[in-house]
Amino acid sequence: MESYINNAVLFIHEYRNMENSDIETNERFIKRVISPDWIADHLCDSWAGKNNDFGDFYLNLDHTIQADFVEAWGIQVEGLKEYKDKQAADPMFSLFAPAPMTITWLHGLVKYFYNNGIGGRKDLILSNLPAQDKRYGNSANWGSYILSLSSEGRELVLRQLYSHITSKSRI
Repeated sequence: MESYINNAVLFIHEYRNMENSDIETNERFIKRVISPDWIADHLCDSWAGKNNDFGDFYLNLDHTIQADFVEAWGIQVEGLKEYKDKQAADPMFSLFAPAPMTITWLHGLVKYFYNNGIGGRKDLILSNLPAQDKRYGNSANWGSYILSLSSEGRELVLRQLYSHITSKSRI
């Protein structure tokens, strides 16, 4: 589980950098990471239309494209080659087969961020809560909140989220 926590912190740090970068920087990044060119161009247009809202962008990506971003940020996705090979052999595979756990976890994390406000949570213990106006859910608020915590605080929140997101009833 330790690697999933460390991966989540790196993932949050990198997507917050993306949210805070200008469109040209992100377009260069997308074009470096994604192929073929027509998909990269489509994603550049999509990113520009999302107004730096990473959650809205990321949650609409195919799991293999999510994995391309994650790996570009230095996070290894165990089982990705096999997943991509099976998907290439049978496009229906991606509809019914679970994505590699790293992708399932990070997708679930962003989905949770996007759909849940910070504070007033009955399912999580949160410390150092932000001001009232920062409590609505989105990738920017949650990312900034988690990155603002001490390493112990990050670990506490992310361990709880990991358990919550990866429970059998949530996948």
